[in-house]
Amino acid sequence: MRTQMFGSFLLAALVGCGGGGGGDSRPDAKIFLDAPIDAPPMCAVTASLGGLSLGSMAMPVSADNFDQPTMGPFMGRTVFSVGGRLPSSTATLLDVLIVDYVKPVAGGFLTNTAVNFDPNPNAVYVAASYLFGDFDSSAMTVQNFYYANSGSVTLTQIAEANGSPINGTVAATNYREVDDAGADVAGGCTTALTGLAFNLVEMTAFQPGQVAPGGLIPLTPDEMKAAREMINRKMANVRQ
Repeated sequence: MRTQMFGSFLLAALVGCGGGGGGDSRPDAKIFLDAPIDAPPMCAVTASLGGLSLGSMAMPVSADNFDQPTMGPFMGRTVFSVGGRLPSSTATLLDVLIVDYVKPVAGGFLTNTAVNFDPNPNAVYVAASYLFGDFDSSAMTVQNFYYANSGSVTLTQIAEANGSPINGTVAATNYREVDDAGADVAGGCTTALTGLAFNLVEMTAFQPGQVAPGGLIPLTPDEMKAAREMINRKMANVRQ
């Protein structure tokens, strides 16, 4: 998922050694091989995200916040998924924050209870958070894939019916970069979120382009669909 370029330089030098004997005064040829030089990490997301919000009590963001994967360990389950674009996003490359909370098999979503993010990228989690750095939602590529190794999500209000308010917070969370197999990238990128407050309205046919005070920008339906597809593919591949 992340491609890092490595470079090494082969330096050849002709060094005079005062060749003696045999009347051959040509210098000896010696070749020196430098140790490989790693290119600096290409981190699409800043090292500190600060505190963010998505919507407010006075101006909640309309979005379709529920997904039912058709593959992998969550197939047929309901996943609450909230996400948005970071201000660092460009028109074509998105920096996206996603928070997932899988509905329990028995009963509904817990409210007023902190649900911890699973720090293991290869676990069948209850809750998790991702960051996509330089995500191209058309080509389905990403420069850096980050996974939360701390933090939690707390829902204060949630319902799945159209028009229902959904409110909650995300605690301070640290993220590190992982590869396609869910392994930590050696010397990879890291970032930290101070916290996130979200105020939403469940709307299966919402219109994009709403005002989003506080930093996160609502994803369009196509952008969220692409982000969910990438997560579901990853789940199907490494979390069986």
